[in-house]
Amino acid sequence: MCYRGGWSRILTSEIVVGDVISLKTPGFENTLKSVDQRCSGDVERVVVPADAVVLRGRVVVNEAMLTGESTAQVKESVEERGGGGRLDVEEDKKIIVWGGSSIVNHKSGGGISAVPQCSDGGALGYVFKVGFETQQGKLLRNMAYTENEGGTTSTDTLIFILVLLFFAFLAALNVVQQGLLDPDRNRFKLLLHTIIIITSVVPPELPMELSLAVTNSLKSLMDKNVYCTEPFRVPLAGKIDTCCFDKTGTLTSDEMVLKGVVCVDGGRMTALQGNVGEVEEEVLHVLAGCQGLTVINGGKVLGDPLEKATLEGTGWELKGENEVGGNGEGGEKSIRIVHRFGFDSKLKRMSCVIADDKLKLKLVAKGAPEKLKEFFNADTVPEDYDKVSMAHMAKGRRVLALGTKALPQDVTIGKVKTLKRSDLESNLTFCGFIVLTCPLKTDTTPVISELTSSGHRCVMITGDAVLTAAEVARKVGIIQVEAENTLELVKDGKEWRAMSSSTPSHTFKHEPDNIQFLPSLVKKGYQLCVSGDALVSLLSSSGSSLLSAPSLKLLKAVVPHVTVFARHAPKQKEAVIAALNAGGKFTMMCGDGTNDVGALKQAHVGISLISVPEVESKTRNAMNAVDLLKRIEKLERKLVKAKAKKDGDKEAEITKQINKLRKKSRKLKAGEGGFREQIKKLKEAEEALDNVHLGDASVASPFTYRGTSISCCKMIALQGRCTLVTMLQIYKILGVNCLVTAITLSRLTIVGVKQGDTQLTALGLIVAGLFFFVSVSKPLQTLSTTRPPSSILCLPALASIITQFCIHLTFMTFTVTASLPFLDPLDASTIPDAAFNPTPLNSAVYLLSVCITVNTFACNYVGTPFTESLRDNKLLSKAILGLFVVMGVCVTETFLPINQLLQLDPFPEWEDRFVNANRAGDMSAEELGEEGELGPVLELVKTLGFKGFLGAVMVADTICVNLIERSIFRKLLGGD
Repeated sequence: MCYRGGWSRILTSEIVVGDVISLKTPGFENTLKSVDQRCSGDVERVVVPADAVVLRGRVVVNEAMLTGESTAQVKESVEERGGGGRLDVEEDKKIIVWGGSSIVNHKSGGGISAVPQCSDGGALGYVFKVGFETQQGKLLRNMAYTENEGGTTSTDTLIFILVLLFFAFLAALNVVQQGLLDPDRNRFKLLLHTIIIITSVVPPELPMELSLAVTNSLKSLMDKNVYCTEPFRVPLAGKIDTCCFDKTGTLTSDEMVLKGVVCVDGGRMTALQGNVGEVEEEVLHVLAGCQGLTVINGGKVLGDPLEKATLEGTGWELKGENEVGGNGEGGEKSIRIVHRFGFDSKLKRMSCVIADDKLKLKLVAKGAPEKLKEFFNADTVPEDYDKVSMAHMAKGRRVLALGTKALPQDVTIGKVKTLKRSDLESNLTFCGFIVLTCPLKTDTTPVISELTSSGHRCVMITGDAVLTAAEVARKVGIIQVEAENTLELVKDGKEWRAMSSSTPSHTFKHEPDNIQFLPSLVKKGYQLCVSGDALVSLLSSSGSSLLSAPSLKLLKAVVPHVTVFARHAPKQKEAVIAALNAGGKFTMMCGDGTNDVGALKQAHVGISLISVPEVESKTRNAMNAVDLLKRIEKLERKLVKAKAKKDGDKEAEITKQINKLRKKSRKLKAGEGGFREQIKKLKEAEEALDNVHLGDASVASPFTYRGTSISCCKMIALQGRCTLVTMLQIYKILGVNCLVTAITLSRLTIVGVKQGDTQLTALGLIVAGLFFFVSVSKPLQTLSTTRPPSSILCLPALASIITQFCIHLTFMTFTVTASLPFLDPLDASTIPDAAFNPTPLNSAVYLLSVCITVNTFACNYVGTPFTESLRDNKLLSKAILGLFVVMGVCVTETFLPINQLLQLDPFPEWEDRFVNANRAGDMSAEELGEEGELGPVLELVKTLGFKGFLGAVMVADTICVNLIERSIFRKLLGGD
């Protein structure tokens, strides 16, 4: 519905900037059923058609299609923004619904719009962007028009083709010179033949073969639930050397586990109190009231997992829109949220104005301890404030400071919305810390370990505190040193200090003019951490934006040496990736949420994960339960053996261990149904992931994984290496074959070498089949420390092509030399412009050409450590073996119908040479038979016979190219 002087229904394609539209929940009339189905994705979603500012009401939207964040986002009306000034799409996200997001729930009423309420009861939105100018439109435009930056660049391809053209022109020049010497040669056919030589050297099938390799890789990734919107990035994944990860939702689960609250008592911090429901009412009000959760029809609570975990820990619950209730001092209590200042990634805090049962207004706030500290009344901040917060962060926990402030009586609910945020968020009373933790995902540590051991540098880029990020990085293996050897940039970017308070001497002055001291610190065994503020302070001298050229120049000297980037806002994350790219690194970024979108788009390989905390929790609990049951079963077997041996002490010890594990299993309900029940739960979790729509992960990133673990990073890296190596193989194979073709069409045509239509067709089918079998090669299951070559223009690759060509040319020359004496000079087909007629020369050269083609595929197949070996590639190995058998049959003339099908002339005996020579009248048979007149090639023909000589040449060519390629160049190129 659209308002243009009155409400009317129009097509979404007719919406223009300035329209006021109704934003309503799908199936609003059948709310209970529709909400449950919308959350599971079982019904058609109502998608916002344009970017709009909420004028009236409240809208709950799912922005997963745009950001990858599966958590529903609450959008308030513009009245909640407060203050004045122009609209800033970065700062005012809380009042903007983006085109492409789907509406989960809405509430009408409230706001500042004078537009009458729509009859469908929807919230009102003012359209300010449509079409390709919306967030969704920009993403689609990037997907459609992104420049190809594939594994082998366009520049490499152009240079490679120019090199081939150089050889083609040399070959064509030779043909032209020979043709002009012949006065009877048809000049038009000479020109046509020259053009054919040049065009044959530039492989027309190159784009098709490269596309085939990438397409097969895309199919392989899809089979593993990895989807790619920018196929050219697949080979780029084979080049990555730096892997960057977000923390929450990527390395750790999005599920938040509330550890407890640290309160203030007598000017000192108390111990961690696990039972949050028993804390003072003032603290309960902050925990329950400072949140942006919303409850939709049916009672389902949507919002930030951290806030859901906190509210659940207090024992309070949402009783309605903006109303929270639960047990407090003196019985049932409730509070009402009257105004929100949403969480801001730059401010690193949020606050709400609440009204208690007595309608007294109070501001409650939470945020990063180091940021919120400056807003507290100094008299309420304990001396051990920093010590306690840092102690919990050092254990990898997430810590938020809590504050409150009673508002003056003259401040009414209506007046609150007109006051500035900075006026309200001042002189707060410190209430304590809330401590939460995110469980590590089960396969995070093994994947990080394999990436690190294979030579990839792993980096964490997160919005969490430095201490928390560093400890989690240490647990998963990103940081491999203790806290005393982990340095943090402090004092406005002027000093590197050890993160352990026990080693204050580990302090180094930052030297902007001598940036080389950073690699020296890393070589000494230190690992570096940088906060977003420290990063900005480094750029203070440039005075330019994060992504500007001067800033990137400064950043690329620092960023490659840092391991953990903490407290980074979205733009800062993007700047870190851009700086790594500017420093010549090939980057992979893996994330799941809104804050990662810019970095995902900036990285060479951006991977978005699906974030489904409920499914992750169910999977983790089931896997833990299975592990406990296995351990109990193992101990029970030991107990039986101990009883048999009548070893009372051991029996008592094992029984104690079993009882301890059974106690844990009861908490996880692991004993209910045994293994079968837990396996059933795992299958249900897998099915739940399969039912998640692809839209529930960011389309902003080139790669999307329908899963929750970072194992996809390993999959993509393996497939990328396989694709990159396959593409380089294709370049080498086409390069060698095209050079051989140029010689065949130029130099050998002069002496009468031609190929028939059937022969060319058969050779073309062989080449197409072998290329297909090469392109479907599978990657290995483990990453190697050896890296594939990144360009076809590297010296080993070029030297390999030239060497192979020289070997093939040598044996081709031997074959022509051996065949010429058996060629009838009176045969009209030997004239360059004549039609094809089978001769011993044509047949021998054709079979050797087939052999050279097959050898080119066999010797240039790289195999391990990037793809499966030639032996394991059953299709290719069997095809090559079968072709060698067929060539052997043709050379030996064992089955003549094959020779006849391929237009092969019967191979001559030694005596046939004299017959042809006598016809020519050149010399007598006796003269030709003198030993002194025969060269070494003809001596071999006489000794082995023509068939034996041709077979020996083919075997020798096969052995030579494979031996040299595998013993020398394969090692240089990184193959087995």
